Amino acid sequence: AIRQTIYCILNTERYQYEMYSEDYGVELKQLIGQPIQLACVNLQDNIKEALLADDRILTVDQFRFQEVRHGTVVVTFEVETIFGTTEIEKEVNLNG
Repeated sequence: AIRQTIYCILNTERYQYEMYSEDYGVELKQLIGQPIQLACVNLQDNIKEALLADDRILTVDQFRFQEVRHGTVVVTFEVETIFGTTEIEKEVNLNG
């Protein structure tokens, strides 16, 4: 269930849907067009902020970034929850 929650948070743009609170979702649109290195730093911060809003998530760390295509980054990281630790992978298109 927690993996599904993480998936939903990371695939919901924050502030885009009125049905979700202002704490739900991740801010990815603001990263579009940024240089890859800057976008990765901001992406890490945005993912941490988004996931740590859930009380069941304790830490988010061990970030790794790989540019798989021009403007597309795969970010892999570990999420420690009250149920244990899980590795998450998210592909982010920075081209828009």
